Amino acid sequence: MKFILSFLLILSQVSSVFACNITEEELKFRVLMIYASNIHYNSLFFPRIPFVNEGNLTKREYNHIIDSVKKIYIPLFKEKGLNFRIEEAWDDDQTNAFAGVRGSDRYILLYGGYARHKLMTKDAYLSVVCHEVGHHLGGFPRKATSNWSSSEGQADYFSTLKCMKEVLRKDEDNESFALSLELPNEVKELCQDQHGIDQEYFICLRSAKAAEEHARVLVALANKESVTKVFLMTPDENVSQITNLQHPSAQCRLDTKFQGALCNVATTIALDGYDERQGACHPKSLSPLGSRPACWFVHKK
Repeated sequence: MKFILSFLLILSQVSSVFACNITEEELKFRVLMIYASNIHYNSLFFPRIPFVNEGNLTKREYNHIIDSVKKIYIPLFKEKGLNFRIEEAWDDDQTNAFAGVRGSDRYILLYGGYARHKLMTKDAYLSVVCHEVGHHLGGFPRKATSNWSSSEGQADYFSTLKCMKEVLRKDEDNESFALSLELPNEVKELCQDQHGIDQEYFICLRSAKAAEEHARVLVALANKESVTKVFLMTPDENVSQITNLQHPSAQCRLDTKFQGALCNVATTIALDGYDERQGACHPKSLSPLGSRPACWFVHKK
């Protein structure tokens, strides 16, 4: 049984490396493996890179982040007649996270190896969890191979446009945390122009920094020897001719999250599955700053 489960999971992983949304079949196997904690397939059958004791994030902080997201989104999914489930696997060394659907259940699978990466921070990991929520609630554009999952860039956009704002509003330490961050003055000015100087401003600062921190994790995971640099004020200058539904570059993902943080459209306005303007900033709207960047998204309207 141990060998069969491990072999099947390996087969599913071959097609999902760096993927975030998974099929129902793979979801079933992954959830089974999380619960079968006595089956140590990770070290025996599929290579992992352990990050225990290297990172800034503790198990307690990991659980706190997950709980804070649950408090916001379990009721929201329930209103839609859906069950929101986060499966936690702190002891698993996989450096990834996944979203999946099974019937009326909407899943997120979170592996500890990602959270324990030496460059990961609390807010960066919150952006990871929010990205996975974004696969479920991010709306248009969706993956070409899925009728339920928002594209990777859209999930990034949702993470700071909606999710991080909702979660961080509950944090009583927003001001002190945000003011302790090292950020370029240009970032502070942009956040202030969009949000004034109140809680939304502090959340904008935290989300911007989280975007940069997570982008650096992505670069490190892609190539440990890489000297590629990603910064808030060095946006990806590439212009896509068609909307990229897969993972954009680390810099483009950083740009997308930063724009989501800057967008001042109310979080209560949900994103739509067809209308790219609903709930988002748009180049042709009164608030063009905060729009999805051209490095992955092509605006049609």
